[in-house]
Amino acid sequence: MVTDRTASSTTLAFRAMPKDIRAYVKSVVGDPPKPMSTMEIMLAIGQAMAWERERSARQVEDMFDEDGFPLSSARDIAEAIRRGDE
Repeated sequence: MVTDRTASSTTLAFRAMPKDIRAYVKSVVGDPPKPMSTMEIMLAIGQAMAWERERSARQVEDMFDEDGFPLSSARDIAEAIRRGDE
């Protein structure tokens, strides 16, 4: 990883993220990053949260018990994740 003594802690933290995440973020905000409005920042965060919910829900739906049968409550759990239930 490339670092330099003048990089901010935010820059160093971003550089420490996995390469695929950095590439996706750059595709959303541009490289070099452009100034973003508060609404653009809120949208980017909201999209990331929604995508993570969907990814998590798909993982739960794919769960199987030790005999290879789907968990009976997997669909209910997945839908609760999609709704954002706590």
